[in-house]
Amino acid sequence: MATNTSGKTAVASLADVDLTNLDHFDAGFPHDLFTRIRGASPVWWHPPTEHTPDGAGFWVITRHADVLAAAADPVTFSSHGAAPVAPGGTLIEDLPEPMTAGLLNMQDDPHHQEVRRLVT
Repeated sequence: MATNTSGKTAVASLADVDLTNLDHFDAGFPHDLFTRIRGASPVWWHPPTEHTPDGAGFWVITRHADVLAAAADPVTFSSHGAAPVAPGGTLIEDLPEPMTAGLLNMQDDPHHQEVRRLVT
């Protein structure tokens, strides 16, 4: 955030932020970029880019409390059935869809927890 000439805090635009550009991560985690996102919009919709699988955008959640809230509420924050990705989540492009639909890390609770209990 920056202060404008009227002395009020101005929120920077996120139009030029592209988290799918892996160059941002070459020198390690881009803390400054996420600080910028958190200041402008702690819960931000990242539009699709040429690098996002299936042309899908994604939510970026940058505050710890918001991440905990989303993780604790799989009904509200489920990616299951999210268009355009049928099983929900980000697909591993090298695997056929039937394989990715069954991956544990692609599942939301409560099904995720049920499978996890069986595995452990």
